Amino acid sequence: MDEMVRGSREKINYSFYSDISMTDESNTPMSFPEHWHMSAEFIMAVKDGCRFRINEEEYDLKKGEILLIWPAQLHQTISAPKEGHFILQFSSELLSSSDDFNFRYRGLTQLNLFGEENPQARDYLAGKLSECLGLYVNQSPFSETKMRIRIYEILLYLCETQIKDTGGAAVSGGRSHDTFIRIQNACNFIKKNCKENISQKDAADVSGFSPFYFSRIFREYTQESFSEYLTRQRIQNALTLLYQENIPITDVAYLSGFQSISNFSKVFRNVMNCSPMQYRKKHRDPGPEDDHAGKPAIPGE
Repeated sequence: MDEMVRGSREKINYSFYSDISMTDESNTPMSFPEHWHMSAEFIMAVKDGCRFRINEEEYDLKKGEILLIWPAQLHQTISAPKEGHFILQFSSELLSSSDDFNFRYRGLTQLNLFGEENPQARDYLAGKLSECLGLYVNQSPFSETKMRIRIYEILLYLCETQIKDTGGAAVSGGRSHDTFIRIQNACNFIKKNCKENISQKDAADVSGFSPFYFSRIFREYTQESFSEYLTRQRIQNALTLLYQENIPITDVAYLSGFQSISNFSKVFRNVMNCSPMQYRKKHRDPGPEDDHAGKPAIPGE
């Protein structure tokens, strides 16, 4: 990996598989400067004393513990023993292409450390990550598909576990199941119509709830307000359009659902830590990287 300045964007080279990369413990750096990328990165410690930072929080991993880093999260390897950890990185397209994961995206990005306080989840994730490493090293027929399945199993496990932990937002049985489906339908409506001037009442009508009740239950299930969810979908559309250099920035704003260029620029910078023009310039080089042309990541917060 090339040396980078603080907070710079790392381009990930998916050299063997189209959107999955792994680094075994023999090749992981003992330190790495602060950076971000639009891939997800899952780290498993195989020795004690692996120290990382995500945003402003530090994590001191013990053997067997798991650290989850989500797209656009600023992170750093502070220090790690030699051959102390291995890394799985995968394109955010695996997240953004699934309505199920998009529905729970905000909740997922709040999950970072799995250690002694949650041994069942830690051991489950460790098992799946170890299976991925074995498949990646062997590179046998259909290993890419098998790795994708394991990654989806991890993401599904995280979603279902978090929903159960929120209390009342169960995915099966009775009224809670019906509520889950109604909110998911509202999320799909927002995603499909976010380019239009839709309101919270429009989404509430789709769910069949009153606007007041919808506002409360929507946040409970998605960990986002209606406006936050709507903005995230609009930024997602903007990222796609910014790959097309023939579309002016002003048109990108309106085509994405923003009502003014000033609001678009402000919101985009808050989410992506750069201006729309800066983001476009960073993607003019079509070389291999973690973002696939025309298929950008769901932005983190």
